Amino acid sequence: MLLASYNMETVQILRGLDPRFTQAGSAFDQLLGGIFFLTAQGLIAVFIVITLKFFRHRGDADPVLVVAVRYGTITTLLGFAVGYVLSANAGPDIGASGNLLPLHAAGFHGLQAIPLVALLLWGSDVTTEKRRRWVHLAGLSWIGACTGIAVQTWAGRSVLEPSVATVAMALLFAAWVGIALMAAHAGGLTFAEQQAA
Repeated sequence: MLLASYNMETVQILRGLDPRFTQAGSAFDQLLGGIFFLTAQGLIAVFIVITLKFFRHRGDADPVLVVAVRYGTITTLLGFAVGYVLSANAGPDIGASGNLLPLHAAGFHGLQAIPLVALLLWGSDVTTEKRRRWVHLAGLSWIGACTGIAVQTWAGRSVLEPSVATVAMALLFAAWVGIALMAAHAGGLTFAEQQAA
């Protein structure tokens, strides 16, 4: 189901068609858009079940990685919510130059970006408390950057148009990059020390 949906979306985009709301495509393309929508509903339901398991988790997994995945699931739920707005709006355009797609993408990529920080720190000499703090900062930075994109988008403005929201978004994404680089450095030092031993 996931691969079919991913391939359907990718192929339609490569063809220059909106996978959900094509006006230029054939009846078959519109049928594919309906199938894509129904498939997305199934994926969202499965994702919510998995998310609830992570929030109830008390097992043996690395607690810092679990915190990172929790943040990632929050941003992904934001991405899904924006998908519903895309559907209700019948497209990505908001106002004069706002576009929902950057917010949609940033929400989904949080599930990669935030756990990446935890994974870079995994096995490092950094204490669990410090690793947890870095992950919280990475998660809050990503969510804050998404909020900046949302404010700019709802105002009907491009995310590239200078404003307080875009400056905040850029600074918060930069904060995430800085945290990820510190995590990579800390994890890399530990790996180098292990190889030298």
